Order: sequence, then structure tokens, then C-alpha cells
Amino acid sequence: MNTFAIYTALKMLDETVTLQQAAEVNAVFVRHPDYCWHEQQEKQVRAELYKLLHPLMGTEKMIEIANRLLKVERV
Repeated sequence: MNTFAIYTALKMLDETVTLQQAAEVNAVFVRHPDYCWHEQQEKQVRAELYKLLHPLMGTEKMIEIANRLLKVERV
């Protein structure tokens, strides 16, 4: 996943999302490249996503967006 793909996905749900915020989310995935098959990394990614997304979108949207981002196929 890259910053632009994340930006596009987030922008669909919240028009106020910035490119910088999308870059911060992308950095989480970059730091944990094996989260798809490494349970501890997945937990860390999810926790970091919640921390970043909660102030932007609130609890309900935060969980929905984190789940969507975790399901996106990475190339």
C-alpha cells in the first residue's frame, strides 16, 4: 500500500484528511511489513492505526477504516 492509496481511501470517508495524515498511516505499514502473517505485528499495526485514526474519525469510523486498510492487498 502506498500513501496515495491510503489518502484516497480515507478521503472517501472524511474530506478533511490530509496527505500528511495518509503518509503517517502508510508509515505504520512500512514499519510492520509482515503484519499479514505475523500476529504480533498485526496487533501493533491495529493499535497504531487506532491511535492515528481516532482523533480524525471517532471510535466507530476508526474501527471500520482500520479493518478496511488491513484487508487491502499490498503490492
